[in-house]
Amino acid sequence: MLAKIAAAASRFAAALEEDVEGALAATSAEARARWTAIDRRLTDLAPVIPLANRRSVDFVSDRVGNVQHPLQWSTLLDQMWVR
Repeated sequence: MLAKIAAAASRFAAALEEDVEGALAATSAEARARWTAIDRRLTDLAPVIPLANRRSVDFVSDRVGNVQHPLQWSTLLDQMWVR
C-alpha cells in the first residue's frame, strides 16, 4: 500500500514539475493561465483544513489541581487531584 502511495506521489511531483517549468517558460498571458491551472490543481488536491476550532470550558473547584485539557481529548480526569 505504501509503495502505491509513494509511486502516485512521485508521478504527481513529476507532472507538477513539468507544469511549473512550462509556466516559467511561457509568455505573460499564457503564464498567468498556466499558473492559475497549477494553483487550482494544488488547491483541489489539498487536504482538508478545519475552519473552526472546538472550544470547551471546564468548571472545577479551587480544591482541584493538575487539570489538563489536551486539544485532541477531553479533560484528563485520571490526572486530576482533589484536596
